[in-house]
Amino acid sequence: AEVKAGAAGAEQLAGDIEDAMTALQFQDAVNQQLDHVAAALREARDALSDDPARGAQLLERLRARATMQSERRVVDRVTAPEPTSEAGDASGSFELF
Repeated sequence: AEVKAGAAGAEQLAGDIEDAMTALQFQDAVNQQLDHVAAALREARDALSDDPARGAQLLERLRARATMQSERRVVDRVTAPEPTSEAGDASGSFELF
């Protein structure tokens, strides 16, 4: 009976460790994405404060660097002309990865 309890405890511990590793991998991925956004924002701040005419060049660099579909949508929204109708982005969805 003690052996079975020990085996069950070890199995539970292994599952907990696996869950913790998954959470750490997710946290690392999110941190990498946040670092990417922060770097782009710093670059935008610096470029636009020095010379507002460089804004178009900056947006092109950001578009070229966009690796996720959600990143490309954000850049496209920034560069798109103002909508003339009520047909905005009503998707209501988001993408983590």
